[in-house]
Amino acid sequence: MAVVTSSTGGPLAGLFVDVSTPVVARIPCDQTSGRCVVSGNSGSYTLSFGATGYQTVQRTVPVTVLKAAQACGCDAVTTQQLQLMLVPL
Repeated sequence: MAVVTSSTGGPLAGLFVDVSTPVVARIPCDQTSGRCVVSGNSGSYTLSFGATGYQTVQRTVPVTVLKAAQACGCDAVTTQQLQLMLVPL
């Protein structure tokens, strides 16, 4: 769902995303690419991105249905990509 990198162009160490709606979970991000993947169904997601020594950034992301009722019984939903910057404390 998002890629966050440091000012040098590399991923931030300890990067995470907290999901507070529609579920509550902390998602660790890939330390090599900086990519954070939040899987789920359609709805409005409240996400807080952070890393040790940086201010947390919050975003609300709408995820809509592209195609309902797949063979699995789940919806195909839109993929959202965010660009944001975390500011050092």
